[in-house]
Amino acid sequence: CPLSPFLFNFVIDMPLDITLSSSDFSGVDFLPGASLTDLEYADDIVLFGEDADKMQSLLTTLSNNASMFGMRFSPSKCK
Repeated sequence: CPLSPFLFNFVIDMPLDITLSSSDFSGVDFLPGASLTDLEYADDIVLFGEDADKMQSLLTTLSNNASMFGMRFSPSKCK
């Protein structure tokens, strides 16, 4: 279906937005007064953070939120 990539991007934003808006995760400083939390391209997501414990907590929450939408992450593909 030609709409599949568009629909996927629309749906993947939902658990990511829920996760980021419900946490105190601030990402990394990118510009004065602005931070970078994530980048998304096709079916890839990159999360930026400076604290390993906060990153793990965020990943756990994101995984739980994604499962509500029938999605799961493949740890073997994660770096």
